Amino acid sequence: MLHTPDSTQPLPEALVRQIASETSEAVSDDFIVLADALRLRFGTSLDAILLYGSCLRSSEIGEGIADFYVVVSSYGEAYSQNYLRYMNTWLPPNVFYLEVERHEKKFRAKYAVVSMEDFEQGTRRWFHPYLWARFAQPSRLLYARNEVIRRLVHESLAHAVLKFLKSSLPMLGSSIVDA
Repeated sequence: MLHTPDSTQPLPEALVRQIASETSEAVSDDFIVLADALRLRFGTSLDAILLYGSCLRSSEIGEGIADFYVVVSSYGEAYSQNYLRYMNTWLPPNVFYLEVERHEKKFRAKYAVVSMEDFEQGTRRWFHPYLWARFAQPSRLLYARNEVIRRLVHESLAHAVLKFLKSSLPMLGSSIVDA
């Protein structure tokens, strides 16, 4: 039997604290340029911005393309176009390309848009690993609307780690997990 909390049990607070610490580590100003552009694009619908992926390990973006998740309060608030609202609701996330020029330098990113509700569900309960496998890995929280949202993101990331362990370790013949 796996010794990890299910979605009804409290999360290990040490895991949430560790994730909070790791997600708050500093990143290059190159990433902040892109995060600022995302903040402008999504305005009041924006709950959080997460940086993840291979560029996360770099000191700067260089010629790479940064990977972001934009967590929004709702798809209805995030998009003025109905087709984007519907597509994102039916099959989240929608993925877009962003390019920003600053001081004669181009910054490139792809970003996925997901509602807070889908982010929480995807890191805890979704059968397919799209969100929980991605966010069981390192990420940086570059923006959170407030402390409540920050805590929800940290808890969702902790759930992603636990979901990853619960889903993966049995395949390796392990039956005990200590998060």
